[in-house]
Amino acid sequence: MGQIIHPQKREIKGPWLLNQDDFEALNSVIENIDNLLYQSWLGKIESDVKNENKKITEEELNKLVEENKSKSWYDKHITECEITSQDETKLSDKSILGLLKDQTLSTLKPKSFNVKLRHGGIFENSFELKVSNFYKGELSYDISCYDLNIKDEIQYEIDRWIEKRKPNRALQLWSN
Repeated sequence: MGQIIHPQKREIKGPWLLNQDDFEALNSVIENIDNLLYQSWLGKIESDVKNENKKITEEELNKLVEENKSKSWYDKHITECEITSQDETKLSDKSILGLLKDQTLSTLKPKSFNVKLRHGGIFENSFELKVSNFYKGELSYDISCYDLNIKDEIQYEIDRWIEKRKPNRALQLWSN
């Protein structure tokens, strides 16, 4: 039986008119995605340890996994949320709620919004969401994940959020 492999990148034309409730809902989705990437990262470490040590007890496995978690090529965790204004001023935080609570947000004229998540080396286990030029721009995301099942869960989560907030077809055509 075959398996459907979805593209890791997706772009949806705007305009993206997002309010505070939309960003608060997105914060929950992003926290869930971060947890899923963490699970994928742990699964990769465990798989690597098992491949290097064929006959290993559960206790030894747990010990080696803990040791490998702190190795430099594994120990990368990035959570970054950023709003860029029209004058290129940037406001960043580790969470969307942190951005929403910041007092300087009310003085910014947003041009773009980005979220970057990463667990592990380089970009093999990461998620990035971009909303550019809210009124004429697009929303795009890029998912890379060690575990295809977790990748599908991440894609389902973000697609579900997008579908609830996606502009209707007429608005997309008129604004672009």
